[in-house]
Amino acid sequence: MSRVRGSGGFALVAVLWMLVAVGAAGIAFQAAARAERRAIANARDGVRARWAAHAGLARVLHALDSTLGRGRLGLDGGAPMGMALPPVQFRLNEIAVRARTYDARARVNLNLADERQLVQLFGSLGLDRPQAVSLSAAVLDWRDPDGVVRRGGAEAAAYAARRPPSHPRNGPFTAVAELRGVLGVTPRVYALVAPHVTVVGDGRINVNAASAVVLATLPSLDQAAAAAILARRGTGPFRNAFEVLAALPRQARERIEADPASFLDRIALSPRELEIEVTAKDGGPSGAGELRAIVVLEGGAAVTVAKVEQW
Repeated sequence: MSRVRGSGGFALVAVLWMLVAVGAAGIAFQAAARAERRAIANARDGVRARWAAHAGLARVLHALDSTLGRGRLGLDGGAPMGMALPPVQFRLNEIAVRARTYDARARVNLNLADERQLVQLFGSLGLDRPQAVSLSAAVLDWRDPDGVVRRGGAEAAAYAARRPPSHPRNGPFTAVAELRGVLGVTPRVYALVAPHVTVVGDGRINVNAASAVVLATLPSLDQAAAAAILARRGTGPFRNAFEVLAALPRQARERIEADPASFLDRIALSPRELEIEVTAKDGGPSGAGELRAIVVLEGGAAVTVAKVEQW
């Protein structure tokens, strides 16, 4: 009888262990199913957000077409400084979409600016002269193809000594965010500089759109001249170079008269390339879509979408 009871107890323990194992397997299966459902939901939200971002781009292009048809791009006064169109904001199936259209000529081109222009830009943003000169040299060393170190600049050896090590591109900047990797560009400096620079465009400055910081980088201009341009712009857009010269203080006009070509070759009165940045978010961890498009104005109402980058 004791052997029977012993066998029965063993069987009971075995059954209990079997129930525990089955329960653990069930819990693991449920956890895996929940994880899979979350992954599917995140993927779905990501796709929805990316398509919403494309919808935002379509709306911007429609607004651009309408504005170009009226011949008023960047001249209506409804867009913030540096922007060619007012911001576009809307909701699409509970996804918040925001799009901004910037005039590339309202910013300094990191790949085309010379040392004088870069030094002036950094100085206008509040950096002292030695820091402005050093940063300018570092930017030029980053983008040029050689390994020769400019005074105050940095080439491969300086980047290799960083922790973690890095290296300069020795080629053109491909994005403004790349400026973060340049030696001497701290998070504070990047936050100051990024809104005023671009890697798009022909390097000319649109006097009807640029900020005082960017205007002051033009040859022969300073902060006083930039302020004079902004004050005159408040009464209406400049229509030709003579109106720009007439708005400048006497000292600035005299400097330009000594070398008019350098100034006139660097100014523009209208946009040429536009940078469109679109974000779409539905509040979820993966429900975000972002894209960046470059639009080239061909004249009249004709435009070409030159590039669309999505991430």
